[in-house]
This record gives sequence, structure tokens and C-alpha cells, in this order.
Amino acid sequence: MSEESEERIAQCRFCGENLDVSGIEPFSRLKCPACSAEILVPRWLRNLVLLEPLGGGGMAQVYRGHDLTLDRTVAVKIPFANMNESSQFVQDFLEEARAAAAVNHPHVVSIFSCDVEDGEPFLVMEYMGGGSVDKLLDEYDGAPLEEKTAINYILQTARGLDAAYRQGVVHHDVKPGNMLLDKDGQLKVTDFGLAQLLQRGQDYTSSKKAVWGSPYYMSPERAAKKPDDYRGDMFSLGVTLYHLLAGKPPYDDEDTTNLIHARLKYDPPSLKKVNPDISAGTEELVSWLMEREISDRPQSYREVISHLLQINKGFSRKKGKVTTGKKQSNAALHRVREKATHIHARKTASAASVRERRLKRTFNWLILLGLIGLALVFAGANKRDSLWFRRLVTIYEQVTPGWMNPPVKESTDQEPEKPGDGNTDGDT
Repeated sequence: MSEESEERIAQCRFCGENLDVSGIEPFSRLKCPACSAEILVPRWLRNLVLLEPLGGGGMAQVYRGHDLTLDRTVAVKIPFANMNESSQFVQDFLEEARAAAAVNHPHVVSIFSCDVEDGEPFLVMEYMGGGSVDKLLDEYDGAPLEEKTAINYILQTARGLDAAYRQGVVHHDVKPGNMLLDKDGQLKVTDFGLAQLLQRGQDYTSSKKAVWGSPYYMSPERAAKKPDDYRGDMFSLGVTLYHLLAGKPPYDDEDTTNLIHARLKYDPPSLKKVNPDISAGTEELVSWLMEREISDRPQSYREVISHLLQINKGFSRKKGKVTTGKKQSNAALHRVREKATHIHARKTASAASVRERRLKRTFNWLILLGLIGLALVFAGANKRDSLWFRRLVTIYEQVTPGWMNPPVKESTDQEPEKPGDGNTDGDT
């Protein structure tokens, strides 16, 4: 049954009145008869209700939708009708979607499903309620973002790109519009590989080959229609960081052709001249990422992430400029002091324990020696000339020389006369 022949009921989000919108063009504006509020007529797509358009790019429109089966808010991407004229394009669209769905990372927008309805492919993705970084730049109206905020966004983007690259997926269209924020300000990257699909898609709809991708952020090799790889995404990442900190892209021209080819001819103005407040490390990173020769750029995302982390450490060391960094620094200092105090307490307790053991050992030796001394005194009083007594005295004198060597008094008693001695006159 076609969508037009089915009965469609929409509920007014202001008063809850149910309205029959059967046969009415989706996303038309309708006045509620109960409360006179203006509502947007939704579109039904299988188990999805598309509630409102969120925005679009060169190939597709994105809608905020509701998954009736799982009862959750989702984002739905549908390519424009002219892109769906070729069945080969539809097949390639689904293949690219499946490849991107294999990337599971906190900084990559999750893809829930993809399918085709009446020859029209669609993609169901995670809904990010904070909008895009591109929208945030519009709100700043040409003013640069705080350096720490910009570095944080680029760090999250680099981590997402790195995770995708390790799964064999290259983005080909890194820009603020593909960097989405949730309500908590966390960033996730979307639209992996779809720019590459678009470039191939030109062969399906036109004999004229065109350059696909945002003209403000594309790499020199893509502008020159040469093969590009993940290092082209690094160039686009550098251009994006430049835009965040300068308030405008490094290349700007009303003529799109001149804009695209400008990066092939000259380098943009130094970021430090445009925004003197940025750190030297950030300026160095931007210049490195935006090298026109692909071999002069970073050769891995790990290098980029490491450089970004070093810049973040610099924020923490700047006293009074970054409150969060100062708090982190104070907390780290407190932990160091706590550890030092604990180590000192352990060393003090250990030293006290050693002293206590030494005193106890000395005391025990003194008691033992005293007991031996007493034994010698009592034993020697009766059997001073015995063999065991003389040996005991020798050992004790070796341990405690001079401690116990009392003078031996000469005996005044006369020894008994031996038999045969003395006077023999009395013999008869």
C-alpha cells in the first residue's frame, strides 16, 4: 500500500490533538484546529517517522526521526532523488554505509541500519542533539573559538579518524559540518566515505567529472583530481583547526574554481598573524597538517594525537589562564604532596623500627652477659681451678675484656705436710 493511500495521523505537540494528515505533502505546515498552533507534517518511512529536516549537503538530506520499533530518536540520511537514478549508485551507497557501520568508537557517529524503500536508499544513524561545529561557528559570527575548546574538538576528531582508518575507512570530507556535538558537548565524526562515493557517483549521472568535497577544506591532491588517502583528511583537519581559531577558513574566494585551486598556488596567512593569542605548538601543528606536499604532513594519526596532547598539557601549565587546567594542576600537586608525605612517614617508621630492634638486641646481650658473669662468680667461688671454669673465664674475657678479672688473693693457710716430710726423730 502506498503512503498516499494509507491513513496517517499526526499528533499536535502543543495540545496533543490527533490530526489526519493523509495525502498531505510531508513537511508541509499545517495549523492545528484545536489550538491553532502550526505543526510540521511528518513523513513515514517503514518503522520510522521523519519529524523535521536537520540540514543537507551536496548529496543528501538529514532528518530528525523517531524509531517506532525501538522508541528512540534517530537521524535519517536520504540521498537526493537525482543520485538515486542509478541502481549502481544505490548499491555503492549501501556498501559505503556498511563499511562505516563497522567503525565502533566513542568519537564516531554510530550507524544503526541502512536499506532501500521504493528505490530510495536511506541510512539510520545516531542522533546528536548538539548540532554541528559548523553551526557553532555560525553562532560565533566570525569570532574564533577559545584555543583549548578548538584543540579539544580536533583531538576528538583525530581519534575518530584514527579509529576509522584502522578499520580501513577513510573519510575524504573532513569539515566542521561533519563534526557533530551531543548535548554534553562531546564530539563525533559522521559521513565516512560518502564524499568518495559522490565522486564516483558523478559517473552515474553525468559524463562530466567533478571534484566532490567542500571547496574550503579539501586537500591539494583532491583539488588537482589526484588520488588521495588518509593524509588528505589530515590536511582538511588542519584547515578546520585554522578556521576554528581564526574565525574564517584559510582560503576564501567568491569564485569556487579559484577557491579550489588556491591551495595549489600559495600558503594561507600565518595563523599566528590572524590570531596572536594562540600558542606556538598550535601554530606549528596547523602548519604541519596543511603542508601542500603529502609526504611533508604527519604520517600517522598517532603523531597528531600526541602533538595535541602536548598542547593540552601546556594549557594545564598556564597559571590563571585556563581554570580547568589550573584545577588539574593543583590536584596533581596535591597528589604528589600526599605521596611524598606517605613516603616520609614510611621512612620515619622504618628508621624507628630499626632503632627499636637494635636497642632490644643490645639489651638482650647485656642481660645474657650479666647472667654469664653471675654464673662465673658463683661457680668460681667453689671451683676456681676446675677445667670448665677456666674455659668459661677465657670465653668471657674474649667477649668482655677486663670486665671480670678479679685479683686472686694468695692463701694464708698452710698446706698440709706431705707424708715423709718433717721430723723423723720420733721414729722408733
